[in-house]
Amino acid sequence: MPSKAIRDSYSCRRRRDFVTGFAIIFFFLIICFELYVVVWMPVQLQQKNVLARHVAREQLISKFDLLRAFCRRDYEQGKGFSKGEKLLVLRVLDVYAIYLRNNAEDMDLAEIQELQRTLGRFEALHVDWMKGKNCFRKLDFDLAPAMTALEKKNAL
Repeated sequence: MPSKAIRDSYSCRRRRDFVTGFAIIFFFLIICFELYVVVWMPVQLQQKNVLARHVAREQLISKFDLLRAFCRRDYEQGKGFSKGEKLLVLRVLDVYAIYLRNNAEDMDLAEIQELQRTLGRFEALHVDWMKGKNCFRKLDFDLAPAMTALEKKNAL
């Protein structure tokens, strides 16, 4: 125990008032909040996977909107047979848009991942369109040689 002379010369003379009480309470609140952030919050996030589902849903919706915009632009620039293919994909994406609008909040992580895989296939179609390839190919064939062969065979 230090002597009275040492305590008097080096001791902090702070009287009890509102500011001191507020500082002490605020200090303990900060310590409790830090413990909550360090210990309890990671446990909750790992158990419920809330953040992963929310992030995946937001990424799905933004990716979906971007893909619909690209497909709409491709459809407007398309010609002939390829325009019909692009219209078909655009209509399917519109059906998915209605589903997402109604059910996005209730979807679990597995459903979100399934839709992301489906959108990946549509993105591959979009990339093929950018390269000039179509999914469907129009086959042209000449029936004249087949008809002449049938006529000769049947003696017509």
